[in-house]
Amino acid sequence: VSAKATAGDDPVEMSERIKREIEAKAREVEAQLEHAQSRASALLAQNPKPTDADIDAAMAGNLCRCGTYHRIRKAIHSAAEKLQKRG
Repeated sequence: VSAKATAGDDPVEMSERIKREIEAKAREVEAQLEHAQSRASALLAQNPKPTDADIDAAMAGNLCRCGTYHRIRKAIHSAAEKLQKRG
C-alpha cells in the first residue's frame, strides 16, 4: 500500500485512501488471475502433459505483480494430473 500517513492526516480519510488502494490492487489481481486461468485452460486443452517450458511459453506475457509464477506452474501441473486421472 503506497498511501502514507503524515502528521495531521485525518484518520478516516487515511483509512478511505488505503481502502481505495487495496480495492484497486485487488481488481488488478483478479484480472491477472482470470487471464492466467484462461491461458492455462487453453494450454491444457491442447497439451494435457505440459512441461515447465510449455507452461512458461503459454503464460508468457501474463504479468503477475506478486511474482508467483512458480505457484502458477505448480497449479497447472496439478490440474494436468487431475485431468489425466479423470481420463
